[in-house]
Amino acid sequence: LYRVDSAGVGTPLGGGIAPGARPVTMADNGVQLDVADGTNGFTYNTSTLTWAQIADVDFYAANVVSFNDSYFMFDRKDTNQFFSSTSNDGTTYPALFYASAETQSDKVLAPINHLQQLLIAGSKSIEIWYLSGGTNFPWSRYQGAAVQVGLAGPYAYAKHKEALFFLGHDKVFYRLEGPNPVRVSKHGQETAFASYGD
Repeated sequence: LYRVDSAGVGTPLGGGIAPGARPVTMADNGVQLDVADGTNGFTYNTSTLTWAQIADVDFYAANVVSFNDSYFMFDRKDTNQFFSSTSNDGTTYPALFYASAETQSDKVLAPINHLQQLLIAGSKSIEIWYLSGGTNFPWSRYQGAAVQVGLAGPYAYAKHKEALFFLGHDKVFYRLEGPNPVRVSKHGQETAFASYGD
């Protein structure tokens, strides 16, 4: 992990991510920066200037981290589950702070913070969750508000201003409008996308 200043000078802050690891994702709460590398999680604390691997026994291998309404959210790799930290603490993961995506029988690939909602993106569908403040798990799913297209892979999405774009599991490129995926790719592009591997 490096910090790059305005002059372009990089300062190393911490290591430990395995060589050849998958792409990493990062999210911050203003004090802590959490990193997911597909196997481990790490936290850099900007107050104490410390970098450490997340050691909580209830932290699981994850591809993607996002930050939503004071919680760090992670997919639980190769399962239909996702999990979260406690409020404003990227190092603590309560045993009951997890849930399953159940719209389709698919794997959760990425939790996405979009327009103050939590999108749980799977390989066949995307569920929409909100912060309900529950004791056992603070998030609840909007009933009947699922997108019937999933992600092509855990990193196959991008946010731009108020829009969310993603490559669907059907190899069509979409912009999400509410719970509706709107096709934005052309047939020639989709033919190319169809030739891609995972």
